[in-house]
Amino acid sequence: MPTPLVVGAVAYSPKVVPIWEGIRDYFRDAPQPMDFVLFSNYERQVQYVLDGAVDVAWNTNLAWVRLVRETAGTCVALAMRDTDVGYRTLLVARPESGLAGPRDLEGRRLALGSRDSAQAAILPPHFLEREGVDLGRVTTIRFDSDVGKHGDTGTSELDAMEAVLARRADAAAVGVSTWEALTLAERLTGHLEPFWWSPPYCHCNFSALGGLDEGRREAWTAHLLAMDWDDRAPADPRDGGAAPVGPPRARGLRRAVRGHRGAGRRAAGGGMTGAIAVLRIFFGAVFLSNGLAKLVPGIAHLPGGYYLIDGETAKRILEHNARSHPVQLYHDLVFNVFLPNWNVVGPAVGVTETVAGALLVLGLFTWAGALLAAALSLHVQFSDATGPWLYEYAVEWVPLLCLVFMRAGRTFGIDGLRRGARPG
Repeated sequence: MPTPLVVGAVAYSPKVVPIWEGIRDYFRDAPQPMDFVLFSNYERQVQYVLDGAVDVAWNTNLAWVRLVRETAGTCVALAMRDTDVGYRTLLVARPESGLAGPRDLEGRRLALGSRDSAQAAILPPHFLEREGVDLGRVTTIRFDSDVGKHGDTGTSELDAMEAVLARRADAAAVGVSTWEALTLAERLTGHLEPFWWSPPYCHCNFSALGGLDEGRREAWTAHLLAMDWDDRAPADPRDGGAAPVGPPRARGLRRAVRGHRGAGRRAAGGGMTGAIAVLRIFFGAVFLSNGLAKLVPGIAHLPGGYYLIDGETAKRILEHNARSHPVQLYHDLVFNVFLPNWNVVGPAVGVTETVAGALLVLGLFTWAGALLAAALSLHVQFSDATGPWLYEYAVEWVPLLCLVFMRAGRTFGIDGLRRGARPG
């Protein structure tokens, strides 16, 4: 008898156990039998696939995206349910809400499901951005009710809709399967109605590593696709049969995952990301211009009596600050190394400031640019250890340290473009 394939699934509900027992029975006399293992969350399941402990996994689209990333695209999708091929997300609201389209959400409150739910949390903002919605003007409220199960339980979607019914939110993002189940039960008739449907996308699939033996893989998939609704062990009592697939259409979800940082809420009023970008570009301009002033003669003096700090000015400032420095080692370093070799040190400082400023202005490797600029500013404060200024220097390096951790380049920056995020 052939060695059974080990199939993994997440036990998001008690009903999962009899479903998979029925599927295993269906495969008992098949050319390629199977057994199953149940997991408490998709992260563990995907890791077992990567480790080779599970041959095939029933994965959500988010788990599939992780598998694609971890295998550099060499994994394979074997089959999907027909209901997963054209899955959609709906936005629902109270009939009297006045919401008629996605742009109407600006200035309103949108309830989202668990942060790892593609249909209720990750893809909705992605699609809304494509519709031209300014997400900075949408207040999002998140319900992390079933993290780890990628929204399978539907609990977070129910919580989001409950918030709309209780008028704590104006709209909720809901997966089509959850909505259809509630519609069939007539639980929300007259209370909530959809005002927008997302473009179709792919949801769950059976996936495996590309190295799984092709003969075993094809034999198992063929028997799966031969399953009929009238069989005693359907894949899921709610759904139809399985369908063969090529690679699921997950490109949009991959972009959404890259742009999604689903812990917490977006800032109400929405100006935070723009404000961070302004702060980043301002500091970038300061360091870039002062760095260039040390490299290009004659540009330090500006119209109106303003000036930048050129190389000679920087040398005089350092000499003044370090003259009575309490740390003798630093004092000797300045007067025995830095100042005598200023023809090298000065341009090096200019290059460092220019690089830091350029990275900040461009929003490219922003954390590195901010860290470099903060280090330069901290050095100026350290050099002036005996000076009277307690907070003045910190006004410069503290915001720069904050920019290190703020992912500031993802708005109006190349970092955002590199991660597939839209600027703005």
